[in-house]
Amino acid sequence: MVLCYYTLERRCHCVVFIFTLFLVIGDFHDEENEEENDIMTNATDCLGQLLKLTVSTGVFTPFLNDIIAPAYMPFLSSGSGAVGAQVTLQIIATCLVDDVLEFSDPSSNNVLTSQLPGIMNLFLQNLQSQDLVLKQCSAYGIAQMLYSFPDVCAGRAFTDIVPALTTLMQHPEANSDDYIGITENCCYGLGIIACRYKAPEADESLYKLARLWLDKLPLEADDKEHKRSCSMLCDAMEKMDRHVIGRLCSLSC
Repeated sequence: MVLCYYTLERRCHCVVFIFTLFLVIGDFHDEENEEENDIMTNATDCLGQLLKLTVSTGVFTPFLNDIIAPAYMPFLSSGSGAVGAQVTLQIIATCLVDDVLEFSDPSSNNVLTSQLPGIMNLFLQNLQSQDLVLKQCSAYGIAQMLYSFPDVCAGRAFTDIVPALTTLMQHPEANSDDYIGITENCCYGLGIIACRYKAPEADESLYKLARLWLDKLPLEADDKEHKRSCSMLCDAMEKMDRHVIGRLCSLSC
């Protein structure tokens, strides 16, 4: 185990060093070159895998705080009307943040935790993008934030997040092959709110969210969202959640 730990640590150093060099000396004005995009995407995938492998050890956190986050965060927002290379960089940065939200310990002291409100703002803005991949990875990040950081999301769950996710779910192309990943990410996020964000003033909204969520089950595009949705449904039934149970009763009639 000790040898494995130091091997992972050494690989973290190597990957981060190589990727940092690429960020520093790369010519981002030529990023539309497909080969360069692939390099950045693959490097980000490597960092995501390292995060998953080292999440229980905390070895990844110093690299995230000192090197990775400072390198990626400037690309998380490309401004309005971003196209081509700018959007590609934005998607890559968003995917890394998604991995951190999904796999890091919510109690860990990583640099992104203190920036979650701002990151949520950027993700909500990205839902207005014309780029479907950016929409999809941003919706996924919103769902992960709802699941792992309820304290950050509670104050705006019904004012900002629900309208944004609901709008995408009701898109005319919501069930098309190109759009289904976006739709299911939004559905998963609404299901989290319906099951976990209980507020007396939002009682009627919770019934509507439960209906939107349950009507789309089972989720098929992402296996983890499917499993978590099934788990949330089982928990809701066990607790006799009236918002969920009420919709299930109407479906059975």
